[in-house]
Amino acid sequence: VATVDRAQNVLNVYVMDGITGRIYLHQYHADVDLDMSGVSLLLFENKVVYSFFNRNTQSTEIHNIELWSSNPQDVPTKPRKPSEGYVVGENPLGDTNAFS
Repeated sequence: VATVDRAQNVLNVYVMDGITGRIYLHQYHADVDLDMSGVSLLLFENKVVYSFFNRNTQSTEIHNIELWSSNPQDVPTKPRKPSEGYVVGENPLGDTNAFS
């Protein structure tokens, strides 16, 4: 979940359990300019990627959060494959209403 305090220009990003509402992670960023661009957020497998425009640095910032089990023995020891996410101009599933 991403929220913005427009008065303070602060972006808050929360990783939450959708059932219990427990907050697993909270990150915040100052000097966010929503007039230049909005906040883009993507959850893909065990990653959260988000971007926003920083008013102070006059640049777009892209942040990545990787989600892993807190118990090191629960993390797989085999090599991990890189994963990719894409932003596409049209619905990759065709004419279905999956994204509406």
